[in-house]
Amino acid sequence: MAKYGASSVGFVLVGGRSLAGVISTLTYKVQTTTESTGSLGDAWAEATPVGVRSATLTQSGWFDDATNSVVTALVGNEATSQIVSVAPAGGTIGTDFTGFEGAFGGQVDRLIQQDGLHKLNCSYTISGAVEDGTILHALGAETATGNSASQDQTASSSDGGSAYLQITAASGSSPTLDAKVQHSADNSSWADLISMTQATALGAERKTATGTVNRYVRASFTIGGSSPSFTFMLGFYRG
Repeated sequence: MAKYGASSVGFVLVGGRSLAGVISTLTYKVQTTTESTGSLGDAWAEATPVGVRSATLTQSGWFDDATNSVVTALVGNEATSQIVSVAPAGGTIGTDFTGFEGAFGGQVDRLIQQDGLHKLNCSYTISGAVEDGTILHALGAETATGNSASQDQTASSSDGGSAYLQITAASGSSPTLDAKVQHSADNSSWADLISMTQATALGAERKTATGTVNRYVRASFTIGGSSPSFTFMLGFYRG
């Protein structure tokens, strides 16, 4: 079984801001809500899941007020829903990532110490799902229209899916990025599955599709403008 450490982390992205370099620990977990179903005379407690799951996400790290770093991402945005994407085992195409829908920085703690560096920690409130997907476009810069290598996901499915787009940088004159997840039954003929909103700057988005998702998936992107450049990641979760 493969083992991973801090150097394996491909990215930690919050609303298009790359925070891996300022985080020392990151914890996320999913729990199921249960209700006690015991009765009088039982010798042991009994609980039954009610069918509702919830998630928590916490991070600790360094206070960093650089442009688009952790202060910009968290401070003042406690009540703002953000898209969070984490790649704990590398950031290449085909690697797994975890996406968080509707993450609110519900508690942001600033720790100021005499004998240590200042810290900025956050406990998120997750208002939606936690989804484990596949990276279709690794976090990196693109200056021209193109497609990523296709990913064979073994078989088609019928429960739709979700796409996560994280843009950490954009430059040029009037730059535009139209990113899509495409799918194919034969790895030859491709159709659009999820079209993200046209982007012109740093940011993040999650969009969904319903119904059939064919066996093969890839990222497709159209870049416009004068001398444009976008640094972005696109991932897909199959439902």
